[in-house]
Amino acid sequence: MNSTIMNSTRTKLIAGIAISAGILAGCGGQGAGTQKQNADTIRLVSWGTNQQIKLFRDSLATFTKKSGVKVQVIQVPSANYAQKINAEILSKSLPDIFWCQNATAQDLGRQGKLYDWSKYASGQAKGAKSAGLDMSKFSPGALDTYKTPDGGLYAIPNEANTYGVFYNIDAFKKAGVALPSANWTWDQMFNDAKALTTKHNGKTEPGMQQVWPLLNSPTGMAFYSVSNGGAPLAKEKSLVGVTTLQADPKLVQGAQKLASAIKSGYVTGPDFAGTNTEGQFINGQVPMVFGGQWISSDFFAAKTKMSWGYAPLPRGSVGQVAPAEANGFCSPKDLKNPGDTWKVIAWMDAHAFNDAYSQDPIAPIAYLPGSQGYFQALTKNGAAGKSVADTVKQELANPNKLGTSFLDPWSGKSGNITTATWNPAIQHDKNVSGAIHTWVSKNQALINGH
Repeated sequence: MNSTIMNSTRTKLIAGIAISAGILAGCGGQGAGTQKQNADTIRLVSWGTNQQIKLFRDSLATFTKKSGVKVQVIQVPSANYAQKINAEILSKSLPDIFWCQNATAQDLGRQGKLYDWSKYASGQAKGAKSAGLDMSKFSPGALDTYKTPDGGLYAIPNEANTYGVFYNIDAFKKAGVALPSANWTWDQMFNDAKALTTKHNGKTEPGMQQVWPLLNSPTGMAFYSVSNGGAPLAKEKSLVGVTTLQADPKLVQGAQKLASAIKSGYVTGPDFAGTNTEGQFINGQVPMVFGGQWISSDFFAAKTKMSWGYAPLPRGSVGQVAPAEANGFCSPKDLKNPGDTWKVIAWMDAHAFNDAYSQDPIAPIAYLPGSQGYFQALTKNGAAGKSVADTVKQELANPNKLGTSFLDPWSGKSGNITTATWNPAIQHDKNVSGAIHTWVSKNQALINGH
């Protein structure tokens, strides 16, 4: 995750906070200001904003009246979140529920530090079904990124992420280019970026800027491969428990198209920071922006005068592929009251997010019934809000999903390989095929070494 492309508090909240084994090793042994609570109170820690925390507390107050289960919602600012949670891991004072990422859950789960929710998810645990969480109603692929190869489940998904292209309708019309649609293709995306690229004082202004690194990555190009009938990077589409990597010819083809667009100046590459991209888009200076749906909240807040929309990841010759990515609820292994904790998680996914995000639409929820409030709020933002809602719904419902990052122990070293081999080839359009196969072989060596 590149902090230079995180342009707002909202981005930080939805993109997530990384908690790594390396950070764990470097923390002191004291708890980070653990708050006192009654033994029968479920503690829930969130990195939410002041507004979100208030709305969560209001909704959970209703839950307490209905269930008798008391809940204490503790806010930890995103800037201090990793430090707080890591300190509580070391001092064995973790809350009953805390926000986590896919990588966090997989890492801590392997270390034996998290509660395994698999028996509750399967309905085998006492009271699991009566909590009202229907596991069949999660967005396809969302649970897979929190499962382990041996059947464990170390988190329950909550806020989901989708990815696509924000586009300036006025700029498209001025250039005489057809607007992106729900079924637009990869070639259309690259061609649109080319058509909307301009030059000012001898400087090329790319038609599409990227504020999130997915598209420029090997995992991002796997979306191109699979949507065009090729194979993914690994047979494990969730990218959990990967044993063998592969570079399908279609993936190579997509990477070569991307590299050509980057070299020609139509699309920004891995070296691009994107620090000012959101503001430039708001001011009508950037025609296309690749990023996650959470950026839309900044565009809505800016009340920009230009017309804009949000298109999904492009489709290929055999269809569209969507991302499987969501934050989650994690709990410590020594959880004292899993029954009541499960009830709180179920209420959050089924009710609290609807209550909160109907007023503060930051993200859809991987538990699809929990996204109704989010979509209702988007309708208040006119045509742009409808465009975001349509794209998010399309990607959440899509059964053809791929994980967006590797989640196994070896993956921590994979970034260095990407920086050394993949990024230069993509950035400069030099020996792309050779770089991809080198990237695969070096990462395969990491896998084989674990």
